Amino acid sequence: MSSLKEPSAIDRRTSVRRRVEYAGSIRRPRGRQALCVIWDVSDSGARLVVPSVKDVPDKFVLTIKRNNEERYYCRVMWRAECQVGVSFIE
Repeated sequence: MSSLKEPSAIDRRTSVRRRVEYAGSIRRPRGRQALCVIWDVSDSGARLVVPSVKDVPDKFVLTIKRNNEERYYCRVMWRAECQVGVSFIE
């Protein structure tokens, strides 16, 4: 299995990301959901591991499943192989 590396464009982030491994889901158009893993997270965004980056819409609602469910509106900032970098939007 290859290691998960971030694209160099990520160096522009404004807050430090913390390494995590949370289960999550992406709500796609028409209410369909896609599973993902939240690989790291910060106050302003996250890196997700997904089965297919082409199935991730440019904007979506991310549900992070920890002790309780948290929902975030997200915008895709970058895509690479099986990873997507998102920023949290209001």
